[in-house]
Amino acid sequence: MCDLVARTGRLQQRYEDGSRLVAGCIPFRYLNSESGKVVHVLMISSSSGPGLLFPKGGWENDETVREAAVREAVEEAGVRGILMDFLGDYEFKSKTHQDECSPEGLCKAAMYALYVKEELETWPEQKTRTRTWLTIEEAVENCRHAWMKNALVEGFCKWHKEKMSKGEEIAVVHVLMISSSSGPGLLFPKGGWENDETVREAAVREAVEEAGVRGILMDFLGDYEFKSKTHQDECSPEGLCKAAMYALYVKEELETWPEQKTRTRTWLTIEEAVENCRHAWMKNALVEGFCKWHKEKMSKGEEIAGYD
Repeated sequence: MCDLVARTGRLQQRYEDGSRLVAGCIPFRYLNSESGKVVHVLMISSSSGPGLLFPKGGWENDETVREAAVREAVEEAGVRGILMDFLGDYEFKSKTHQDECSPEGLCKAAMYALYVKEELETWPEQKTRTRTWLTIEEAVENCRHAWMKNALVEGFCKWHKEKMSKGEEIAVVHVLMISSSSGPGLLFPKGGWENDETVREAAVREAVEEAGVRGILMDFLGDYEFKSKTHQDECSPEGLCKAAMYALYVKEELETWPEQKTRTRTWLTIEEAVENCRHAWMKNALVEGFCKWHKEKMSKGEEIAGYD
């Protein structure tokens, strides 16, 4: 059973110049083939006839257009990820959305690229939607609406080709940070390493307890020393601490986790994380540890877990 609920009704629907405003996205990922990595896009079945669709729906008054696109991806397709660039506005007519604010059913859809990081096992519209990963050619062939095909070919494909030609990373690296219970600024999950576990087991446990995430624990980034006023005791009178930090590729974000009442979690770009990091030693672990590790991996053409 899905705890998420799809929004219904049009009380908060946005309109502009007689058009219903819509937000949607083209979800994508990469799959390995003999010729290298191939981009695939996710499409969903239509509840009103043959052909496949990209997730989209009404943009409402209490959200930004990007928030609406992300919400529709979850509700209709059951996917979460990184919402990337704006692909364009696409106009179309909808017979099912003719109302007093838009008598002709005119709609304008703001479409985005969404790099998929998680496919939910349950989602609000799963009883009426099936989802399918397709190559670009398959997606063009199966697309139900001409305007969506245009968004794919003229929007997404041109955007993707331009990114690749410039050598830019498509899946921009984001890191997850959590709020501090003792003041401003954000943290990475960490905590005491106990006698009945390995250091890697402790790192995995802390990620679940503090941030509510599971994934693949990758390489050791280094040991980082700091002082903690809250951890001064007879074994460490000055509160000296040494943290063994690792890279964790996130595969799952838990809906409930042990410290969720005292922690909020936020995905940030590297630049945002550096700016918001509460402690100097954590900033050092990010810049000197994680960033250098990631750059070395990419320069060698090595796979980062889950990118395939």
